Amino acid sequence: MIDGIAHWAGDKWRRPTQLNLRVAFPHRDAFHPDPWPQFDAVPAPDQFPTPADHAEAVRRRAELVQAWEHRDEADTYGTIPLSHQGCGYYDLLVVNGPDAGHVWLDERASDGPVSPHADATDRVTFDRWYLTWLEQAEATCNRHTTP
Repeated sequence: MIDGIAHWAGDKWRRPTQLNLRVAFPHRDAFHPDPWPQFDAVPAPDQFPTPADHAEAVRRRAELVQAWEHRDEADTYGTIPLSHQGCGYYDLLVVNGPDAGHVWLDERASDGPVSPHADATDRVTFDRWYLTWLEQAEATCNRHTTP
């Protein structure tokens, strides 16, 4: 942790590489962020009146992409990734905000929502999430034990 920012090693799917834990995760209900727009490729340099015009178009496109990446990062500030489910899905532990202590599922990699884990009784807290995982791991190990 440096200056209140946790540095996440992550993997090729999960961004940001820094998790801002000082900002509260504001959500209480599932949310579905706006889909990313299709950013057109910048035309070839010979399609612009001057090289400077082409350079400006490249710069503006990069700024748009960066703004959308920042928006995606800000959607999960105040959370720590607990586990990677595969295909870019993550279990997130909320550590700052009104739902602190609860686990959420981030399915944005497939244009899905970010939503709280819930079972038949209520939202899933970290301790219930972890104990359930341990029970499932133990059951899996017991199935594969040979006498």
